[in-house]
Amino acid sequence: MARKGYRTSARVLERFTQGNLVLAMDHREHPGVYALAGLVKELILTRYKGDRTRAIAESTRNFRTRTGMRKGANADGEHVLQEVALWAEASNEKEPTRLDLMVQMIRTKPSDPYRYQQLLLRYFEGT
Repeated sequence: MARKGYRTSARVLERFTQGNLVLAMDHREHPGVYALAGLVKELILTRYKGDRTRAIAESTRNFRTRTGMRKGANADGEHVLQEVALWAEASNEKEPTRLDLMVQMIRTKPSDPYRYQQLLLRYFEGT
């Protein structure tokens, strides 16, 4: 007998089945989280000489300056803010519409991971 913690509720399963599934048959590489992770690693190694703490602090400060965002809603929101700020810095993101989408992602991820995934897809479709 499975423990309750290992069961997926019907509501969650319904949300999965309501999403769109697309097969990419063109064999093109689409930008994604792994590509951004590579850019972030390169940023930390080259500009910050491996100092991740300094990279996070400066990227977060720059992101707040560009967007006017003060803080994440809570500790989880602050962590997401730092993560997305590194993405923005590594990809040299300055376009206001895309920065606004990143702010939405920061505010959404801690409370609604499904909506966050939708926003993330929108972000990558725009790159």
